[in-house]
Amino acid sequence: SQIRAALFDKSKILGRFVQRDFAFHQAVGADAKYELMYHPKYQGSGDKDLLDGVLGSENFRDGTWQGFEGHDLQLTIDLGELQNIFKVEMNFLQSTPSWIFMPDYLEVSISIDGENWTYINRANNEVSEKDNRVIIRRLTSDFATREARFIKVLAKNKGVCPDWHEGAGGKAWIFCDEV
Repeated sequence: SQIRAALFDKSKILGRFVQRDFAFHQAVGADAKYELMYHPKYQGSGDKDLLDGVLGSENFRDGTWQGFEGHDLQLTIDLGELQNIFKVEMNFLQSTPSWIFMPDYLEVSISIDGENWTYINRANNEVSEKDNRVIIRRLTSDFATREARFIKVLAKNKGVCPDWHEGAGGKAWIFCDEV
């Protein structure tokens, strides 16, 4: 869904329209536990940011993106009750001039009790790390419908900027806005 808003005085628009995109899904409002925290400079709206339904823009500073510097994004989601799920998707942003790369891959596991986990699969990134445009892509893990309460995701950070990059050897970022 998309919401567009503007300030009006009777029928005259004051300023400009702003727009925000939303994704409504089963995990909106669910609890999340991070293995390693997002960077304080890029925390979005906090611990529930990746499960708030608000999609980020091409501006990684818009307040909707969470940034993970030099380490993987590892998250466990508690849906609160058993649910039938058949897909896990995550939105990522790449902006290589800003040292932000797509994750190498996304791994998904599920659990009924939060103790015993079933590995589902891996969704590989297909965006070239050398593409210096700002790109937003969704990595998707599709699978046969399964019952689960907990979902564990791992988005693999390349760790450091590659040798060809101007920041070679510096910590690489992953930016995510929604699971």
